[in-house]
Amino acid sequence: MTVRPIPTRRKYRNVPTIGPDGTRFASKAEAARDAELQMLAKGGLISELVRQPKFPLVVNGVKVGTYIADWQYRERIGLKATMSVVEDKKGVRTRAFDLKWKLAQALYPSINSWRIS
Repeated sequence: MTVRPIPTRRKYRNVPTIGPDGTRFASKAEAARDAELQMLAKGGLISELVRQPKFPLVVNGVKVGTYIADWQYRERIGLKATMSVVEDKKGVRTRAFDLKWKLAQALYPSINSWRIS
């Protein structure tokens, strides 16, 4: 008799997904958004696309944590002008996420746009 592990439900019901290039994503929605961003990058509408950028959260010389976004990129807003964008794909927003999100915004004012999709 073979014993099989009981499948467990994920806390937020996300389904981890592997993208076409072998990248692991936390959810199908995140994988789909990454595909959109890759297309925008190929079309020249965004540049410098980075997955999972890390932002150390340092207050008064003390590291209190790290915020890891889903993407960071430069978005074209004119013929030559661009703006820096940090984006996160969230199905469920938690208190911990909201706190890190607000702290990162306060510590990194050079980022022009913070987006939750």
